[in-house]
Amino acid sequence: MFVRVSALVPVAAAMSGHSLGLTFPEELERAAERAEAEHDLEAMAGFDLQIWAPLGVDKELRTMVVENVEFSWSDDPGTWADPPAAGRLGEIAVPTLVITGAQDVPEISAVGELLMRGIVGARAALIENADHVVPWRAPDELAGLILEFLA
Repeated sequence: MFVRVSALVPVAAAMSGHSLGLTFPEELERAAERAEAEHDLEAMAGFDLQIWAPLGVDKELRTMVVENVEFSWSDDPGTWADPPAAGRLGEIAVPTLVITGAQDVPEISAVGELLMRGIVGARAALIENADHVVPWRAPDELAGLILEFLA
């Protein structure tokens, strides 16, 4: 086996081969479909921020999301890799620290649990005051966890 990394730190991770299965009220779905059809990046970003950044949004975060929203809406993260990671987690043979934000959507927490169960010896860390944008919410705590883990 060829090892390309010495450690792995997934943060608020999705996983290829695993659909998040996010569901939304029908009215929100229709509004999101209209925004996408009209290529309204601001509105699309607004929907993303409602879901992924419930702890609040500043100008810089909104700008970053608007600039990247087309990618995030392009397809389900479950389809990002071929072959997908789901079903192959047991092949990961490097130290792994799975980090999640306590205020993230439950579906991301569920992915964290899948990673913990599937990767032998994986450790978990929960950042209490973070939603999906963990590096934005708690950069110092995140850096500290990673540095401690890598030491």
